[in-house]
Amino acid sequence: VLTDLQKFGCVELRTTSNSLGVSERKVTGTYLGFIASYYYLQCKTVGMFQSRLRAVCRESESMDRHQRCFELLKLLSDAGEFDELPVRHNEEMLNNELAGDIARTIELDALMSLDMSSPHSKALLLVLAHCCRLPLPISDYINDTKSV
Repeated sequence: VLTDLQKFGCVELRTTSNSLGVSERKVTGTYLGFIASYYYLQCKTVGMFQSRLRAVCRESESMDRHQRCFELLKLLSDAGEFDELPVRHNEEMLNNELAGDIARTIELDALMSLDMSSPHSKALLLVLAHCCRLPLPISDYINDTKSV
């Protein structure tokens, strides 16, 4: 467990020797670890945020504000915590329609390339629909938005 926490940047492990020459391992929490703990995030989620956020920041100079916002929201919606968001039978079609409505509202064509059967895509669409104040196609989406 400690090696996973270290791999994802949540803790630092140090080995030191005490005055008797016995090695001791010291575990120190990092800022990412504190954030993960405070917001109940998986360690792999904050590790993914850290690595992908660097890439988004490098590329952000060539993006317009809608694209930058989309990339940041996509990063958040790709969190492992959304793995279990339900995508019910035939919701892919509703997701596709919602993506079209959002794309027309904020002129963002990248939405149409999403996998509409993915819970992460659905989480992104629900957040974007909420931000754009668009009506949701069915009442189940209202409950799903609350959980997102």
